[in-house]
Amino acid sequence: MMPARRESVDLARYGPRSPAAGEVDYRGVFQASSSPAMVLDTNLIIRDANPAYLRATGRGLADLVGRHIFDAFPDNPDDPDANGTANLNASLQAVLATRAAQSMGVQKYDVPDSGSFVEKYWSPVNSPIFAEDGELVGILHRVEDVTEFRDDLIRALRYSSTHGRVDPSTDVEVNRRFTEYAAAAMANTRLYGELASKLGWASQRFADLFDLVPVGIGVLDETDHLVDANSSLCELLGTTRADLVGTAGRELLSGDDPGTIIPGADARPEEHARERMLQGADGLFVHCKIHCAVSQHDRGDRAWLAVFQDITEQQRRAEELHYQATHDNLTGLVNRQGITEFLDEVCRNPGLAVLLCDVDNFKRINDSLGHAAGDELLVALARRLRRSLPAGVLPARLSGDEFLVIYPEVERHGDLRACADVVRDLLSTVVPVRGQRLGVSAAVGAAVVTEEASSEDLLRFADAALFEAKRRGPGQVAIAEPAMTTSVTERLYLEEELRTALERNELALHYQPIVDRNGDVIMAEALLRWPHPERGLLMPNIVLPVAEQGGLLPALDRWVLRTALTEAASWHTPQHPAVGITVNLLGLRPGDPSFVEQVADIVEASGIDWDRVVLELSEASFVDRDNQTRHAFSAINARGARFAVDDFGTGYSSLARLKDLPAQIIKLDRQFTADVHTDPADRSIAGAVADMARAMHRDCIAEGVETSEQLAQLDAVGLQAFQGWLFAPAIPPEQFRALLTEGRCQRVGSAATAQVRP
Repeated sequence: MMPARRESVDLARYGPRSPAAGEVDYRGVFQASSSPAMVLDTNLIIRDANPAYLRATGRGLADLVGRHIFDAFPDNPDDPDANGTANLNASLQAVLATRAAQSMGVQKYDVPDSGSFVEKYWSPVNSPIFAEDGELVGILHRVEDVTEFRDDLIRALRYSSTHGRVDPSTDVEVNRRFTEYAAAAMANTRLYGELASKLGWASQRFADLFDLVPVGIGVLDETDHLVDANSSLCELLGTTRADLVGTAGRELLSGDDPGTIIPGADARPEEHARERMLQGADGLFVHCKIHCAVSQHDRGDRAWLAVFQDITEQQRRAEELHYQATHDNLTGLVNRQGITEFLDEVCRNPGLAVLLCDVDNFKRINDSLGHAAGDELLVALARRLRRSLPAGVLPARLSGDEFLVIYPEVERHGDLRACADVVRDLLSTVVPVRGQRLGVSAAVGAAVVTEEASSEDLLRFADAALFEAKRRGPGQVAIAEPAMTTSVTERLYLEEELRTALERNELALHYQPIVDRNGDVIMAEALLRWPHPERGLLMPNIVLPVAEQGGLLPALDRWVLRTALTEAASWHTPQHPAVGITVNLLGLRPGDPSFVEQVADIVEASGIDWDRVVLELSEASFVDRDNQTRHAFSAINARGARFAVDDFGTGYSSLARLKDLPAQIIKLDRQFTADVHTDPADRSIAGAVADMARAMHRDCIAEGVETSEQLAQLDAVGLQAFQGWLFAPAIPPEQFRALLTEGRCQRVGSAATAQVRP
């Protein structure tokens, strides 16, 4: 690093002076410029720096003036590659030797900042400053900060210098920024070249360079009236200089801004650069950042220089990015982030209410018709909310099939219950989707703000109410009460307890036999149980929603599959040498890249034969078949395992779709077996499914068989395998092994139907 040199240099003979009437001080342009710049004497001592330079470096003017440039800005001693001072010194020495401007391209600088160094990439230009007699008296050092787009800019500069034009293959945004940079750099070089060529900031008629600057510049008096404007400002506002001169600055501002262009007498330094909204002659709005600096005349009065930087496009893009961040891509409604921002603004409103809505049986629609159909339904429901809710009421999509409706002042639209009923009715409709008319409904949980509640509390209260509404049944409404919030807290505790139980292997499986016409056990379904230390034996209808809420379904699937297959591998008896095991998968999906590997590892580790394994999946797993999913089905089938369609007929499926499902087993849902002995329609459906399954060489199992009458009818229409309490409930593994030893299930009869189902 060069040693600091402190020789006294008398700059008074070429220092700044006040301009004559009708002239504007160059120092005003220097001060108002958005480009960082500073003035050095021929000994490289800092004599001045503009506000932009001070902002860029985080330094104070008093800290810089009088110091050698490399004393004020040394290289980073911890960076072995730091060479900023050497490169800059070579350029400055070249200016002193050649008396010509030197451009340095893009350079890396470690700028001191609070005891450390910040890496910056600047493009410096060094220009000579001459006195009137031609003596070289100093150097104007100016930089453009290109840190944010350094790499793209370097490529663009190289291409431009080689080919004399902009690279057509470069990203449009990069080319736009490069063009702006190049234009600004050329204009600033000319402007500062004019500055530097004069007597160390001596005056020159302002009009000589006014129109060289590609940004709008206006000169205002202390009454905030324009006394001059350059052509860029006229173009920006769509008017002429003659029309602008004499106009009050406040008249250029939009009606929502009652201020003035020039800062007030008590304005803080940071208020000399502010974002303002201007209105052009055509009525269009222009978003500008206005930099103001004061200039002193000989006669003692002051003038203000205002630089108008058009940031309309920048603001538009910022607003566009903000919109994308706060709105749902699918429905166009406000998303979770937007909800948070809106609630933070209105959470103190005494009448604020939120309504959390969940589409009933949405998973069934997804499972049956596919996710694209589910998305189409969500879009249609969002459209109904947007079109039908009163003005000022905000509909939003929280996640999945959950919508949120925010009433900033609910009393303006009726009481909370009435508003909840309106929203419920909007979401309970018939929607055409993929050529079918789907009847949908929704549960609604509503909560109103209290004095001590935050926006997060309000959402939690609404979630508690929604949980209660769903417990009551489809299309129900519930209003938040203190007891409900306790229920939500308990669910969170239960989720954590389930996570711990899974890690500690504290869950259990029971097995329900599946029998043929003779009552012989041909396979068994593994059903989850949780022996909770305080709540007793918890069933799947309690455990699975908690697992889904906590993202535990994949891990739970792996545990169930591993435990069930290991248990089933021991079921070899003389009477039942090859009893199969069926496991329902909810979290593991064939479309997952690791599905085949995970299943294969578990099967191989258990020691069970592949042909005894049956994996039950929902209809959606078979409907949404991309290449990954098709490969997974083929790979598992090739090893000998089979797939079963769980609860077939409960979704929006058709018998025609049966032939397209890559499954070897169809499980007919219990809603078609419950009344098969009394309802001709159910009997016909069961027979049609059995006939089609047989014609396509698929097995068909009837679920929920509880009486001898049901069994007789199902047997008569062609069903060949049965599962239900008529034969046995789901039982612990040791009891199931004893049942296998007996060789055949004895029919329990209809007395069991009064008990709780698995």
